[in-house]
This record gives sequence, C-alpha cells and structure tokens, in this order.
Amino acid sequence: MDPFLKSYTLDAPSEAECHVAFFRDQPAGELRCGPHWNGYLYVHDLVVGVAFRGQGVGKALVRHATERAKSLGLYGVTLETQNTNMPACRLYERCGFVLGGFDRLLYQALTPTSTEAALFWYWTPD
Repeated sequence: MDPFLKSYTLDAPSEAECHVAFFRDQPAGELRCGPHWNGYLYVHDLVVGVAFRGQGVGKALVRHATERAKSLGLYGVTLETQNTNMPACRLYERCGFVLGGFDRLLYQALTPTSTEAALFWYWTPD
C-alpha cells in the first residue's frame, strides 16, 4: 500500500491536555491526552514532526503518557491507531503496549472503500 496523508478533525474533548516535546530547543512533537471513562489515560493524538522522526521523540512522548497515567492514578494508557500506520504500531509495541482489539468498520464512514482497520492498544504498569 502506498503512503497517503490522512485528514480528519481532531475530536479531543476540552479536558484533553496538550504536551509538547522539544528536541534541541525546537518543538518536535505533541501529545494530546486525558482521562478516559474506563480509567485509562486516552491518547487522542500523538504526532512527531517529520524532521524529528527517528530521534526518540515518539518514544519520549509515549513514556510521558505512561508517567502521566501513573501520576493521575489511572489504570494505564489506551490509544487507537490504524493497521496502515506501521511505524506507530511498532513504536507502541516496543514501548510495551499490547493489542487489545480491532475494528474493520470504523473508518468506512469517512471513506466507504477504506480497508483500514482501527487497532486498539493498551499499556498497564508491570
């Protein structure tokens, strides 16, 4: 499958926090997260600027999310990504997340011919 740019409205609720990662004094990535109804910290969005990929920024943001969950007394961290976003899937797996489930129909309302599947990842402290 060829890479493509996906565009959709960020639906993070107003109580979501925004955390910015800096690399050599430049903003390099962003994490939007907040408590979820199920006792997890939900990652609404995690992005790393193209120029900063492969520098450990994504791993640092994921680690920050896990520390934030602990500091809030939450059970762990949960997030959703797509089966077509293999760099993100590999990152989450390397950071100790486990795949909890998938949904093959979630993105069909955006693109009826979509073959993307939503993957739901979970992290809990050891």
